[in-house]
Amino acid sequence: REAVFKPGAHTWITEDQTEDADTKRGKKGDKKASAGAESGTAGGAAGGSGRPCPQEWYAAQGHVRWVESFQSTGAGARSFTSSVQTVTTTNARQLKRFDRNPSKKGYVRLHTNLGDLNVELHCDLVPRTCENFLALCDMKYYDGTAFHRSIRNFMIQGGDPLGTGVGGESIYGKTFKDELDSRLLHSGRGVLSMANSGPNTNGSQFFITYKSCAHLNYKHSVFGRVVGGMEVISAMEKIATDDDDRPLQDIVLLGTEVFTNPFYDMEEEEKAEAAAAAKRAALEEASATGRGCADPDTQFGKWYSDPSAAAGESAPKAVRSGVGKYIHAAVLPTTEAVVPAAPSPAAPAAAVDAMPPPPAKKPKVAGGGFGNFDAW
Repeated sequence: REAVFKPGAHTWITEDQTEDADTKRGKKGDKKASAGAESGTAGGAAGGSGRPCPQEWYAAQGHVRWVESFQSTGAGARSFTSSVQTVTTTNARQLKRFDRNPSKKGYVRLHTNLGDLNVELHCDLVPRTCENFLALCDMKYYDGTAFHRSIRNFMIQGGDPLGTGVGGESIYGKTFKDELDSRLLHSGRGVLSMANSGPNTNGSQFFITYKSCAHLNYKHSVFGRVVGGMEVISAMEKIATDDDDRPLQDIVLLGTEVFTNPFYDMEEEEKAEAAAAAKRAALEEASATGRGCADPDTQFGKWYSDPSAAAGESAPKAVRSGVGKYIHAAVLPTTEAVVPAAPSPAAPAAAVDAMPPPPAKKPKVAGGGFGNFDAW
């Protein structure tokens, strides 16, 4: 084996350069497999292969809703500029995932072999992260997983079905983007945050802080906090660990219990609104075709604009022109005109004598000025 110096680097490459790439990949794969076997725990024994794919499961349960976006698929443009694309003369809109943004908090209980943890989820601030965590709890993805990493005065990490720290997926795919909010910081004990391997690499793993971790702010997505079971966190922190920060005593997440899921509540509201809209559309159609019931409240478009027509009555006839042309004379009040009496010839003179004299005019006062300059 010959040591080769790589230009621009400060280290020597000591790898065997005569080995081909396939051999190197095979050795790396064997090392990873052996490391995973050695670090297997209760969570790793369950394995990730026996769990359904979160993305497929969530869609199969009917929780994913797709809506049309403002962008087209671009099929028409591609067919005109490519010789291998099928000619398309119409453009369809792209379908995008409908994001639900609730205004309520979510609540989940984590059952561990050391006790229960009650956590509050900030669904109103970081909805995508909370929806992922609630969905994984609902599909029992975390059941039997181990907390594979614990560092005293720092945090405890779990949520990996493999138990090695490299597994786990989300309901959006392998990973999803960070959700960082200035109102959610790693401040205090019991903060629930997402573990990642870099920006926008969130999956299923999470951690709970033992103390404030200001250096993690805006690097990890905080999505909840522990509101009950602080004594369980203290018990977790006391368990000794090995050189790889793996607890010497198994700390297992036995199961989860979802108390409040605002996303499912919004789904029920959407279904109720859709059913009400379908009912209104059916009533409107029935009313338009004359197959509706006789209830005037269901005669959409008729009773409030033309009540007599909706009731089957003939239109009223005008009896005069102008305002009140539909009012019959029989219902109008009758009033006699009062003619004033003619005044007597002596009345004007008496009225003039009774009038007060006009007010005297004030004399005009000559205003100042320069005059004709005779006094100068």
